[in-house]
Amino acid sequence: MNLSMDIKKKGTRNIASNTVMIDGRNLGRYVVVLDGDVVDSFFPLTCELPFTEWLSEPILLYTDFAGVIRMQR
Repeated sequence: MNLSMDIKKKGTRNIASNTVMIDGRNLGRYVVVLDGDVVDSFFPLTCELPFTEWLSEPILLYTDFAGVIRMQR
């Protein structure tokens, strides 16, 4: 799935970090596509992507009780 080729959905935000963790597991360098605090998708960062905000701090994701992946604030 090549998300860099998709048209950016209105209201979504692309963020990236060297450290992305989900439920305590380190994924490494990833891009996270957010719609509010809900994760729309996430994928390995393999090249520079337009409209992607780089964060120096780790991105912490968790799965809520309903099985929805969210970003910790």
